[in-house]
Amino acid sequence: MKYILSLVVLIAVLSLALADFGYIKPKIPECKRKLEVKTENNKHTLKVKSEMQCENISILNRTKTETYDKSEFTANVDKVPYFKFKSSSGVEIKTAGDKKVDVDIKVGAAFGIDRVIEYEEKNGVDGYQAGNDTLVNTWKLRDLSFTQFIINKTDVSADGASAVYSVESSVVIPKCCTLRITAYVTTDNVEYSSKKLVTRAVKQILTPTSMKTEIALEGITYSKTTTRVALGSFVVFRGKSSIKGIKTRNILADTEKPEDASNDQKVVNFDSDIVDQALGQLLGLPKQFFSFQTFTNYYNKNTNGILRKTLVASDMMDEDIQDIGDAKSDIEKAVAKRMWFSVPEQLDNFNWDPTVGSEDTTTTSSASKITIMFVPLILVIASLLFLL
Repeated sequence: MKYILSLVVLIAVLSLALADFGYIKPKIPECKRKLEVKTENNKHTLKVKSEMQCENISILNRTKTETYDKSEFTANVDKVPYFKFKSSSGVEIKTAGDKKVDVDIKVGAAFGIDRVIEYEEKNGVDGYQAGNDTLVNTWKLRDLSFTQFIINKTDVSADGASAVYSVESSVVIPKCCTLRITAYVTTDNVEYSSKKLVTRAVKQILTPTSMKTEIALEGITYSKTTTRVALGSFVVFRGKSSIKGIKTRNILADTEKPEDASNDQKVVNFDSDIVDQALGQLLGLPKQFFSFQTFTNYYNKNTNGILRKTLVASDMMDEDIQDIGDAKSDIEKAVAKRMWFSVPEQLDNFNWDPTVGSEDTTTTSSASKITIMFVPLILVIASLLFLL
């Protein structure tokens, strides 16, 4: 028995090197999401199909669904990196005379990076501004080859039914840096922390209706002492976009979901033309969003700590963005807008974590959170084994 205990404790110690996860119960416990996870394009594309599994609650015959019963997430590093959320909500509505009307609302949004640039500040305004600042180097990611995705699964409940799936890929950008990309998808609301990110007062929550990413540049080199780097990004959506306002409850909250606007997190909502789709205005469906932290995380080698550094985000701008692969092709009536994310000082590394997805109205953040985190959970199992 001591050997079993020692083995489990060893696993717990080794797990300290990983991100920590804690499981948060859904508001509707009978409804869970089943994930079908696979890779395509020689493991350069991840497809995750997410479907609600409701045992005691029927999605049919409801006039307010409050969520999307079928979703698909895509993480792609074939040609250009992008991360996409597509979803639909099928509802059967009974009308007068016992007639039935099938309603299928489809939505989608995506975020991607097609280039890394080195620029020189010229107009005294932080952040890259095309036409005002001097462009020194441009590295187009479509010209590079990323490593294959490797799927990792982390169980966050004792029975393994709740889990976080992650994939990581990287590419060496000649005379610039290494770009490393990680994407996360989860079955349930999960409390998340990473040793690569700044410790904050709030706990970050991963939701089953969004895909969180980490975009890291490592070993950055500069051609001049006066230059900076920026990420050339694009956002794909349909319908109208709007900046989500910060609510008082979000300022006071001890948790932060990807769709919660705060001083640390900017959220751009998309309405996906739901009201223009047949009976869409009746269903109470949530909006899609693209959110991002308003700062970057810098690893200081001298202190072995993570520091918070400034990130400058441009507004979304009209531009004919070429070669963005399938990021836009299968989202009906979608448009692509340009955004620049700049770091206005010379850093040799930084890590940033944007998210794309749909607002999550069917789960709760903190009220029913299970208090044991991933590593302590293993230690609890070890204690139980010791008592056997």
